[in-house]
Amino acid sequence: MEDLERAIFAESEVEKLQKQRTEDIELMEEALEVHKLSLATITKLRKALALAHSMILGGEQHTEQSRQVIEGALGLR
Repeated sequence: MEDLERAIFAESEVEKLQKQRTEDIELMEEALEVHKLSLATITKLRKALALAHSMILGGEQHTEQSRQVIEGALGLR
């Protein structure tokens, strides 16, 4: 009888671990999607900053400090 109880307990533990693994995989997939969205947003922001950078370089009314700030944000410095 004791062997049967241990087998039932072990089976229950396996089911719990399988459920936890499934939940962990789902969380990792969600985190990956958030990461992909973050990368897409960063790419868009870098493009916008590059445009702003070119606009600032073309405008005489902007200061050297503005150019440096934009270049720093773009990782050009």
